[in-house]
Amino acid sequence: MTRSDDYRELVRWVPLIRSLLAASFNYDWMLDHPTAESVYDDVFSGISEAERKEYLDQATVLQEHLRDDDAVAGFLSFVHTGLVPQLDFGLTPKTWLDALVARLENSSG
Repeated sequence: MTRSDDYRELVRWVPLIRSLLAASFNYDWMLDHPTAESVYDDVFSGISEAERKEYLDQATVLQEHLRDDDAVAGFLSFVHTGLVPQLDFGLTPKTWLDALVARLENSSG
């Protein structure tokens, strides 16, 4: 199995996270949002506890399967996101994913 096949399979398991990355963080997201944090605020503010848990479950699936910077960066490229963790959050790709999981664990809907 190729890495693209692995990513394709992961995309099936994480539709909410894929939408966050490909739609909310599209290639010109900065035209609609002043910061990457404001994208998170837009997506996560006011969601139900059940939806927050679904985001968390999906982010955790990625965390379990994408264990290093190269794997996370490859997945981000595969889903054609405009998010660049190093530029937009000042984090390595893996640290960004870990921070997303922590954010979802510590937030409430």
